[in-house]
Amino acid sequence: MPSRRHVLALLAAAPFAGCGAESDESERTTDAPLSGRTVGVAGDVSFPPVSGVSVTSRPADADAFVLPASDAHYESALDALERGTPAIVAGDDAPLYARRVCERSGRRYGLPSDSWSPIDRIAAVVPVEDRLDVQYLRPRRDAALEARLPWAVGEILDGRPPEFSISDPPRPDGGVELGEVRTRGRVKAGDYDRWDRVTLLPDRSQAVVETTATVTTVDASFPDGYLVDDVSIQTAFEGVPVDATGPAGKTTDAYAVTEETNEEENRVTHTFSAENADARRSLTVGARTVVSLEDRPSSFGYVGNARFRWRRRTLLGDDPWVAHTPGRSVWRTLPSS
Repeated sequence: MPSRRHVLALLAAAPFAGCGAESDESERTTDAPLSGRTVGVAGDVSFPPVSGVSVTSRPADADAFVLPASDAHYESALDALERGTPAIVAGDDAPLYARRVCERSGRRYGLPSDSWSPIDRIAAVVPVEDRLDVQYLRPRRDAALEARLPWAVGEILDGRPPEFSISDPPRPDGGVELGEVRTRGRVKAGDYDRWDRVTLLPDRSQAVVETTATVTTVDASFPDGYLVDDVSIQTAFEGVPVDATGPAGKTTDAYAVTEETNEEENRVTHTFSAENADARRSLTVGARTVVSLEDRPSSFGYVGNARFRWRRRTLLGDDPWVAHTPGRSVWRTLPSS
């Protein structure tokens, strides 16, 4: 099982520590378009004017429903979810309120992390079939939260997991998909987007954990511009052995990957280093791990961290920028059959 020292080290690598501290508020042209959408708002949420976007207070008329992190709006959030509309919590401790919405819904759900930092100020609960998938989005803490809501809503409505091919171990044929959870952020050096997906094999004897991530840079001239350096995906499982993991170490035109397995702590680490100019602007990576399950638990989780590192060269030497996404991903109330 993961050692206490190892787990604490992962959780201590909070995204607000070190040089990868704050997400960037700069206006970027990659914001997902909202034109033609209707955004619902509740309470004292102030959604800024956006061309072509309608604002309503009725969940029934909204493509997404934004509410403050307040106990007074649980029923509005549950109403939106029943209608198939994402409920987006905005404000300090947004992940806490998103989790409480999930608990009150009575559905099974997944969390990207059961802990959070001060920069996790937007959390979305997205209904998918009979489950709820949770996403954390990270605008800059000292930025005006309302100004970043259009970006966040667009990401939640239009964001999709990046595609990354892994041949070994293969994805299960059938089984029960527990869901897809996400951590999406922006920092001065660039953007990052991490998705985690868990599938149980049909006989429930194993779980397949997949993490895919994309990291990009921001257009900037020398010496302000950063380039993608590497991405590390680390996952540790408590009390369940690792049966297989991939990809194995290799070098492609875009990246070089190394794989390390610690059998004593049931921990696997894949590190991807950018190898060409295109990859240093945008790099998509992924890892898949299969673990054994001794029984049919009512929840499943693991401690993980996707670390994103950029680097720029200055007259004084290399200047790195690092963002972490640490925590314990958890799926609650698994299906009984």
